[in-house]
This record gives sequence, C-alpha cells and structure tokens, in this order.
Amino acid sequence: MSLQTVITVLGIIAVSLWIRSYAKKKGNEVIILSDDKKQLKSHIIYCIAGFLCVITFLGLLISLIYSNFEIDLNTKEPITSYFIIYGVLFMFAALGTYSLLYYYNHKVVYNSNEIIVHNAFKNCKIIKWENISDVTFNAGMNEYTFHTSENTKVKISSLFYGLEDFKNEFIKHSPFLVEKMEGAK
Repeated sequence: MSLQTVITVLGIIAVSLWIRSYAKKKGNEVIILSDDKKQLKSHIIYCIAGFLCVITFLGLLISLIYSNFEIDLNTKEPITSYFIIYGVLFMFAALGTYSLLYYYNHKVVYNSNEIIVHNAFKNCKIIKWENISDVTFNAGMNEYTFHTSENTKVKISSLFYGLEDFKNEFIKHSPFLVEKMEGAK
C-alpha cells in the first residue's frame, strides 16, 4: 500500500469522524426564535453532499472546456456517449443545487399552536397541532408525514437537528399518536 493511499484513507476517516461528532453535538440543538417559536435545521450532510456535487460538476465542466469539448469516442454511435456525458454533468449540477437549496432553505418552525414547514424552494405549509389526525414514516425517504383533518400533508425529515424537542412538543398535543410516531420508525 502506498503512502498516498494511507493518507487518503486516514483523511476520509477523519472527515467521517468529524461529521459524526458535529452531527451528534448538534443533534438535540433547537434554534430558539422570537415569540416562543423554535426552529429545526437540516443535517450538515446535505450541505457537504451539495458542495461535493457542485465541485464535481465544475471539475468535469472545466475538463470539458480544457479539452475544447472534443471527446474522442471510438464508438459507432458517439451521440449516445454525448448524452451520457452531458447527462452526468446535468445530474451533478441538479443534485448539488437541490442539496444546497435543501440545506439552506428547508426548515421547520413550530410553537405551541402550529407547525410551519418551508421546503427547499421556500414554499411553506402551515398546520395546527390540534388538526393532526395521522402520522406515518417513510423509511425510504427517512421522513415523517403528518396528515391533518383538512387533508393537508406535511413532511418532516428525521435527520433534522432538534427533532427530539419537536417530538416532545408533539407528545403534548397528540398523545394518542405518540405510539404511532414511535412505532413508525
């Protein structure tokens, strides 16, 4: 094993441990706002993934520009290869942009009366605690879905910082759904 491989592996382990310790430290942290409101914030992994995708996109774009967009493809159908190359570029740009928008814009603000959920594109939904009629957990998306009696659905990621405080507030307002929320995960 070369020294470069060892340094790379140690670097990856160090960054992974830092992310884990940072997330653990922030895990139960709730941002206190004015008027008795509290805010949940997205996990740092969304920011890191977004920046990595954007950096990958920029690196691939720069390498394409540096090569004057000339791709030597010794295939019979180069148009397919062009679609793949530009599709990968678009994928990294789209995933990076969405992850960064999710990290910086998506938040949950709540108080003793209501829950306000802002999505990645800053659209918001407001529901009242007393109108929550059901809660489900989607393991694939790792999020809770709160259903109201007015047929409104609000999705809240289980990776938010401060989710324990949110669950405690939920227990105060919907004790009959606590088992369903705990059992959903």
